Amino acid sequence: MIELLKVLFRKKKTIAIITAAGFVVSAAVSLVIPPRYISQTMIMPLGIEKEIAGMESFFSQFGTFGESFSVYLRARKNYIIDLILRSRRMSQLMNERFGLEDVYGVKGLDGVREKLRERTGVFIRNEGVIELTVEDRDPERAFEMVSSYVEFLDSILIGLNVRYADEKVRFLKGEIERREAVVASLDSSLAEFQKEYGIFDISKQAKALVDIVSALMSRLAILDIEKKLMSMMLKPDVKEFDRINAQVEAIQDELRAIKEGSKDRRGRLIPPLNELPELSRDYIEIVSRIKVEEFVLAYLRMNLEDARMVANSRISVLKVIDPPFVPERRTWPKRKQIVLASTLASLLWACFFMLLLDEVKKGDLLDTIRSIYGEGR
Repeated sequence: MIELLKVLFRKKKTIAIITAAGFVVSAAVSLVIPPRYISQTMIMPLGIEKEIAGMESFFSQFGTFGESFSVYLRARKNYIIDLILRSRRMSQLMNERFGLEDVYGVKGLDGVREKLRERTGVFIRNEGVIELTVEDRDPERAFEMVSSYVEFLDSILIGLNVRYADEKVRFLKGEIERREAVVASLDSSLAEFQKEYGIFDISKQAKALVDIVSALMSRLAILDIEKKLMSMMLKPDVKEFDRINAQVEAIQDELRAIKEGSKDRRGRLIPPLNELPELSRDYIEIVSRIKVEEFVLAYLRMNLEDARMVANSRISVLKVIDPPFVPERRTWPKRKQIVLASTLASLLWACFFMLLLDEVKKGDLLDTIRSIYGEGR
């Protein structure tokens, strides 16, 4: 070890020169490297706030269904926004506004799209917040590109919402008309049933059973509507359809247990439908169906009003939480780190080569190589 230090001490001037050269070269290179700046913004789709609050409140009577449904809506909207920002249409709009083929030195929309993927960051935060960043050599252009992303995204989402709202209005109108006809028919059937058999009241247990059956059947009806609405936007092989089908099967099992009887607490407190008098069972069935249809009609009318408002408006659908800004500090290159790492590397390599050169001059290294080569032969 002492011998190595002596060699390095004898060659200290050469080592110092090489190290200084590494420092100068790295400093010059770090100054030549084009700087990069990052501008960012935070946005959130306005519809998510409404759906989180409104849907959870509406479905709160069904336990955790409202919470899981709002989480699904938030995640679906955010990932749709991510896909839009990465789409060819968005790349085309950005290229037309900023001439990115010349800026990035590429040809064709595919090249522009690839460069935008590298320089654009989309990070989905909790509670529906999306952080959008753009990296560019020009801080002003980075700011303008982030602002343009928000502008184009808002315009595309408004168009999508309006088209979807039009389809939703047509669907809800037809569904409301159909269910109003069903309610009218059920009201007529109930009136005839009461007149024929003189049944106008049942026991408290039967009334409680009506509420339970109505709630479960209402959930089934709403899940069916949600499935139809989802089918307008999603492919049938999406996992969300499996989740809804699983909920439908679970509710059907509960209804079957109520009808046929069960050993759980509810089954002990309220007798199954098969044990009720035949007329009471018919009465419960008619009243339950009426309540289901009335509940679903209220839900459909609420959604119809919202869909009409969206279809007739061109209001911005994005809420800018943190506006874009012109970055003042570059994010690359890190000149201090580059110079420090390069200078240290120059010092280490200089020491290594001085030691290697000293061994060569002594002839020890050549003898070692010859002996190894000779043994190999």
